[in-house]
Amino acid sequence: MSHVYTYENPLVQKHLDAAIEVLDNQGVLCLPSSSGWIFGCDSAHSKAATRLRELKPEHPKTQPFSLLCADFGMASQYAHIDNASYRLMKKLSNGWYTFFLPATLDSPKKLKDKRKRVGVRIPQQPLLCGLTRQFARPIAITSFPAVFEGEVFGYQIAEVYAHRLTMILDLGEPIRTQETTIVDLTGSQPCVLRLGTQAELSSLKEQGLEWHVDEGDHWSHD
Repeated sequence: MSHVYTYENPLVQKHLDAAIEVLDNQGVLCLPSSSGWIFGCDSAHSKAATRLRELKPEHPKTQPFSLLCADFGMASQYAHIDNASYRLMKKLSNGWYTFFLPATLDSPKKLKDKRKRVGVRIPQQPLLCGLTRQFARPIAITSFPAVFEGEVFGYQIAEVYAHRLTMILDLGEPIRTQETTIVDLTGSQPCVLRLGTQAELSSLKEQGLEWHVDEGDHWSHD
């Protein structure tokens, strides 16, 4: 496993090239994000996805990994994004959200997965944006397991997962794991399946969106 300390301003091209080589060879990355450390692999390779699942066995087998997409153009190749969904996603683009969307007809072939919905995350961080744009296809991701409490440094991850990870891209800063807000856009109305930070709740209200608790502790559009 390689542990690479890198930068975001400016991005270090040789580090991005090394990470893309890992993805191309069905390896697994550990990446820093605003919601905490995440594991990622090439979404098009089932062997890589198996390695990703081994890193987080508690990830439900019935739930596909989220797709880290560079932008809406990339996301639309794998998910149906209608006008209403696009507007909502744009309004919430400053937060860290996972959006469940209907899969496109050719998505199962691309992802080797027959499920009818996909989870999409569009990053705002320069490192993740640069990596996904240059890789030119989605990265399958899952959040870091709850192994440590509080903020976590990259070297702590290396101590536990060195034998199963291929590379850690590290900005040299500790990161606190936080749950993302999951918004389901597959139905007739948006539904919040999981609420993340209170800052995200504030963002929802600032956009003039009213939400109420539905049965099963889900939140739906009012």
